[in-house]
Amino acid sequence: MSGGHNFASDGSCGFGAGTDVNSGGDPLLGALADNGGATDTMLPEPGSPLVDAIAPATPGCAGATAQNALGLPQGFGCDIGAAEAPSNAVLAGHVTATHDGAPLAGIEVRVRTATNTYATATTTAPDGT
Repeated sequence: MSGGHNFASDGSCGFGAGTDVNSGGDPLLGALADNGGATDTMLPEPGSPLVDAIAPATPGCAGATAQNALGLPQGFGCDIGAAEAPSNAVLAGHVTATHDGAPLAGIEVRVRTATNTYATATTTAPDGT
């Protein structure tokens, strides 16, 4: 019996739900590691058939938290399995804040990295201000 959204590398498990993946080949999982959360997990690697395999409208997908403490979904859908691969979106741009028309310095910006840690940067005022 299957509740759906399972992955089997061959057909021996006999999962029968329409959302199960039987004979899926290599799931492309990383090593068991501390990826965040209370227990070690195996993250799907780039190109894994597990990534974004569950539609975000599926009950239990959007708004939930994966075992590795990431909010769901990180991409266009939820990943099959206990751990959610972090979004690999490239961030670029400017942080701007004003107070009475003058730029402010010291604004902290935190971005979650692919290893589920935070990169932190602090803004500085442009020269001449």
